[in-house]
Amino acid sequence: MNSRLRVLLYIAGAMLLGMALFLVLSSEFASAATALGVAAAFLVVLVAFAAANTRIHKRIAAAADEVADLLDYRRPLAGDPLVAKLVAGGYVLYIRHGKTDSTFQDKQDKPEWWKTCDTRGHRTLSDEGRAQMLGIGTQMRELRISVAKVLSSEYCRAVDSALLLQLMPIVTEPLLNYADAQRFVKRNDVQMATGIRSLFATAPPPRRNIILVGHVHGFNPPIDPVFSQMQEAETVVLKPAAEGKFEIVGRITFDKWSLRAK
Repeated sequence: MNSRLRVLLYIAGAMLLGMALFLVLSSEFASAATALGVAAAFLVVLVAFAAANTRIHKRIAAAADEVADLLDYRRPLAGDPLVAKLVAGGYVLYIRHGKTDSTFQDKQDKPEWWKTCDTRGHRTLSDEGRAQMLGIGTQMRELRISVAKVLSSEYCRAVDSALLLQLMPIVTEPLLNYADAQRFVKRNDVQMATGIRSLFATAPPPRRNIILVGHVHGFNPPIDPVFSQMQEAETVVLKPAAEGKFEIVGRITFDKWSLRAK
């Protein structure tokens, strides 16, 4: 018999005996015999239940586990290897900024133009994009994915995305800027790729992860085609390795984050 169920039965039996004694002492029943009879009847029911077929206990335990799964977002981890890896820590999560209004293009009209949040000349997060990033941060906390720090591109849409994750601390990192901004400061494609690689290969502290918020890669050749194909609010999970190397272990689109949190 399940030990937890046995303990619950003992507690219930003790409570019923205590109730019977209380009723006897308070004269709520017509006679002590009546109270004792009620207690005895309850005890008989408990004993019969405890002696029931073992399969019933298993079904009860299975039903309890199903209820626990519905109430606790973290229970499905055993069935999701990627999330289980992130909970264990040791990964870099490269997240493209949330959804933007693509009808606007960035105006390269002044020094450090990429840092402005002026919607008249730059792509900023849409309402949907803000909701996406809030959702990803919430889901990561519900899944107990520990984060050591968040590094963000200096672009307004990236900084806003990082802030909306609500996973502190947040630091801006020029190496994560889109290619246009890096070319503006005379960095070539090789330098861009080298800078990004160094971030991808940086191991986080034990049992924690590092988040990088950036853009699709606009330099050639790309480090990997996946970084030129990322959707907005998509995550690429990387495992840092020795000698400045890393491995791509998975991708999580925004809709998949919500599935993993259920």
